Amino acid sequence: MQFDSHGDGSPRYCPDGLAETVIDELLMEMRSQAVARSGPTAALADGSAAERKYRRADRRVYEHVVRPLPVRTAAAGPLNEVA
Repeated sequence: MQFDSHGDGSPRYCPDGLAETVIDELLMEMRSQAVARSGPTAALADGSAAERKYRRADRRVYEHVVRPLPVRTAAAGPLNEVA
């Protein structure tokens, strides 16, 4: 626990021990260490990555919906009799 004074002489209760000034310092430190993000890759720019993503999603759906039927041979009957 920490009491923080904000220039007006009144103490401020900080139950987590992090006063506003400490939080501001932490934020400034994080901003100084932040790395700039790179731009989109060629696959994202031309849409091929999105196309692959949608094909994978479709394939997952079809794997659960469409299933192969078992192959059965026709039983010998009147139409398949050998003379």
